Amino acid sequence: QKSIADYKMIDLAPPAPLSETELEQATLLQTALNDAVSQGTVQFILGRRPMSDWNTFMTEVDAKGATKYVDLVNGARDRYVKTHS
Repeated sequence: QKSIADYKMIDLAPPAPLSETELEQATLLQTALNDAVSQGTVQFILGRRPMSDWNTFMTEVDAKGATKYVDLVNGARDRYVKTHS
């Protein structure tokens, strides 16, 4: 049986600490995104929405702020890396 010492350690991604304003924006975006992704996932799994609608679904998720959310978190991460390198 393997022990924890037998596993290779991997580097974790640097944290992405958000400012108070960014945290507020992220929270608002997360709520809308989580709802859209959860509902869409259920629709696909249950067959209520065909997989041919995937690109449309992704457009809908982006309209809910997916790109804005990713940019927000990546910006915070980049800022952290720049100040801690």
